[in-house]
Amino acid sequence: MSRFTRRTTPLAAIAFGALGLALGATPASARTTTLHFFQKETTDTFSGPDGKPIPPPTSTTPPAAGDRFVTTDDDYAGNHKHHAAKATATDHLVCTFTNDLGQATCDGQIAIGGSMLLAENVSVDFAKTSGVPLNGGTGVYKHAHGATTSVGIANTSNSDFTIRFTT
Repeated sequence: MSRFTRRTTPLAAIAFGALGLALGATPASARTTTLHFFQKETTDTFSGPDGKPIPPPTSTTPPAAGDRFVTTDDDYAGNHKHHAAKATATDHLVCTFTNDLGQATCDGQIAIGGSMLLAENVSVDFAKTSGVPLNGGTGVYKHAHGATTSVGIANTSNSDFTIRFTT
């Protein structure tokens, strides 16, 4: 969803990005699904602990404890070079930094066809990963677990967005 590296900050990519997590032991009936999207940013805001807008973090001005960002995107099946003409998913991510080292607590939703994949109250260390884990869902994604990967497209606020999960 929102990303520092897509903008200018080498501190971390903030997005539903790859954690490289092991999905853990899954029952034999569990199914792994991978979805690929071109993610087009629709909103991106940063605010300080007082709720007032602040400029996006950079490598010289990293986020401070209490800083928050909110981002939304339209997601098109495919990737930035070849994708559907119409968005088939949307996403939303809200993170509050817990320190000035890039650690945050996040909540996010990815809406696809009347169901959602969820990242609820997850801890993310953006200094070490560009990822946000998925820990639930609604509808056909009920009980989903996994992660997403977001790779920024140079000189834009958009990315190629991959979602991998088991149900």
